[in-house]
Amino acid sequence: MLIEFNCFYTMNKKNVLLISFLLLGIFSFAQKKEKLKFNNAEYFGEVKDGKRQGYGKCTFDDGGIYVGEWLDDKRQGKGTYDFPNGDKYTGDFKDDMMHGNGVYTYSNGDKYVGSLINGVVQGKGVCYYLNGDTYEGSWINFKKEGKGIYTYRNGDIYEGQWYNNVKNGQSVFTYYNGDKYVGEYKSGARTGMGTFTWEDGVKYEGQFLDGKMHGKGKYYFGNGDIYEGRWLDNNREGKGKYIKADGTIINKNYKAGVEQ
Repeated sequence: MLIEFNCFYTMNKKNVLLISFLLLGIFSFAQKKEKLKFNNAEYFGEVKDGKRQGYGKCTFDDGGIYVGEWLDDKRQGKGTYDFPNGDKYTGDFKDDMMHGNGVYTYSNGDKYVGSLINGVVQGKGVCYYLNGDTYEGSWINFKKEGKGIYTYRNGDIYEGQWYNNVKNGQSVFTYYNGDKYVGEYKSGARTGMGTFTWEDGVKYEGQFLDGKMHGKGKYYFGNGDIYEGRWLDNNREGKGKYIKADGTIINKNYKAGVEQ
């Protein structure tokens, strides 16, 4: 019994020693957390050589709050920043800026998931809008720019070029009801050369301006007839000709869509 007791006691001494070392390590680690004050912020977290390093929370005077990783007094690694205006970012940081991949949630409920470079939304990403719309594509400085796909909540889909957050360039717009436009956009509207095809097969090929048939164009009727001439604000204007399905040509003249 005495031998068994001594063995048990010896083992317990080893366990106690091990636990003591663990507690000492934990205590030493906990000791690394300090509170630091700056001109515009207050920090509580891990510190090395008087600098924020490791994991910590920094509350700025303007109301912004950062919780995450630090390196050499800069936000570096994974973290979350709550902006004073209600925006929120969770993701990668580098050299004290949002940089890498992350989730940027706007105060209005819109949410961006994707690439950020040097503190701004830039590169490839997806934005989920509060109203149910989504955009997936290229971004520059928080704006849609380059090629992307915008899907409206009603089922409409725009696929093409963007500039400064508006549709601009060669694109395809497919409407939920089956209508389709293929052609140029400028400043957010159909402008330039394009083709608009209605769901019943009727088609217009020609020039557009501010979303309307405007300039020279051809209108293909469902029965095979074709009208070729000039258009003004979606109406036939001036001289033109009907080309019947059987090849017969009839010259016409219009004013604001009314035959003269």
